[in-house]
Amino acid sequence: MEKTSIDTKTRDALAREIKKAYTERKSALLGRKWKPSSRHQSFKLWQQAANQAIQLNAPAETYVFAAFTYCTMTTGPFPNMLGGQAAAYWWREYVRSNPGYREEAEYYKKIGLPEDCWHRGPAIREIMEDLKFARQVLYERTGEKDWPPIGPESLEVLRTYTVMFRPHVRLILGYPDETMRKFFGQEMLENFEKRPDVFRAMERLGFDMIEIMAWLRQE
Repeated sequence: MEKTSIDTKTRDALAREIKKAYTERKSALLGRKWKPSSRHQSFKLWQQAANQAIQLNAPAETYVFAAFTYCTMTTGPFPNMLGGQAAAYWWREYVRSNPGYREEAEYYKKIGLPEDCWHRGPAIREIMEDLKFARQVLYERTGEKDWPPIGPESLEVLRTYTVMFRPHVRLILGYPDETMRKFFGQEMLENFEKRPDVFRAMERLGFDMIEIMAWLRQE
């Protein structure tokens, strides 16, 4: 692996990002807030993970995503594994299985999305794929070609339970429809609690999440 000169501040900032992403994914996997054991409390572990992520040219959240995706342990990887050979292998597997990853990162930069947006690739790509599916379903059911959809027929399909749209898709395409909030608002809030990476991805894509969250929490 070619060595890269690493600035200490850059390394430590990335270490904090990796720790944050790891905590979120581990908590979601356990179904409760994850707290590190005494052997995993040292910040040095996250610095080691950051050193390796920099050498691999791996963005923080994508690096952690790869670790949880390819680690075969039921509860996912431990923090001390993120700076070792196993994590390097998981990252290589991720890149091998996602040959368009680098091209997508370049595309995000080209169209002007901020750097921390394409660094958070997995959630953004997931949203894009979900919207692609929704567009296909809405066109098949209503014949509407406009995107985003503006017709009442498309809104009615989004309001139904017969199609399993993800909560963030209903929100993106249905906001600020009050019927949508009444039927699916709680599900949308719970989705963001479970998937903070999706919440941040929507922020990076330009959605006013402060306004949207205030709307969802209305009585």
